[in-house]
Amino acid sequence: MALSYFDELFFAKYVKIDDEVVEVCHKHPIWIIDDILIWMFFWVILPSFFYYNNSFDLKNLVEFIYFEWFIVFIYLILMYKIFDWYNDSWIITSTWIIDLDWQFFKANIVYIDFSDIKWIELKQSSMWDWLLDKANIIIHLEWESSNFILEDAKSPKNIVWFIQEVIEEKQKAAEEEDKDSFEFLINTLKKVVKDHLVEGKEKIEDNKVEIEKVLNKKWTVDLRDI
Repeated sequence: MALSYFDELFFAKYVKIDDEVVEVCHKHPIWIIDDILIWMFFWVILPSFFYYNNSFDLKNLVEFIYFEWFIVFIYLILMYKIFDWYNDSWIITSTWIIDLDWQFFKANIVYIDFSDIKWIELKQSSMWDWLLDKANIIIHLEWESSNFILEDAKSPKNIVWFIQEVIEEKQKAAEEEDKDSFEFLINTLKKVVKDHLVEGKEKIEDNKVEIEKVLNKKWTVDLRDI
C-alpha cells in the first residue's frame, strides 16, 4: 500500500494491507476554496466588521464572548467542509475503485470492480473547467443503470489514465494466465501422446519377441510371406 502519511490517517482503513494504491483522486481545490471564501466573507469578515464598528449597535446587543463563540463555530464549520472535500474521493487500487462519500461520523463506501466498468465519461460544463483542468468523471457500469460520479475532479484525464492503466495490466495478466494454461495443456497432451507412442512401440517389440519364439518352435510354419 503506497499512501502518504497524511492519506493513511484518512484512507488506510478502507484499503486492504496487501492492496496496492495507484492514486487517491480528489475534487479540484477550487471547489473548496470558492466555498470557504464565500463563508469567510459573509460569516466572518462582514460580521467582524459590523461588530467592531458597532454597526446597528451590535456591541450592546451581543456580548463579546458570544461573538467569539460565534466565530469559533464558523471556523469549525469551515474545518468540517475541508474534511468533507478531502474525504469525498476515489481511491484507485490494483483491485478496486473505492468510491468514498464521507459524511459527519459516517461514510458511504462503494467498491467498484474494474471488470464491471463499461465506459468512462468526462463532462466539462464551461471554459473555466477546461482552464482549471477539472471535470466530472462518470463511470458507467456493465451490470446496472446507475453511475458513479466524481464531481469537479482535479486532472481528470490523469485519473482516467490511471484507471485505464490498471485495467490494461489486469487484461495482460489474464492473457498471460490463459497463455500459460494453454501451454500447460499442450505440454500435457504431448506427454500423453508420447507416452502412448512409447507404450505402443514397446508392445510391438514384445509382440515381435513372442512371434520369434513361436517361429523357433519345431513344426512351426511362417505364413507371413505367402
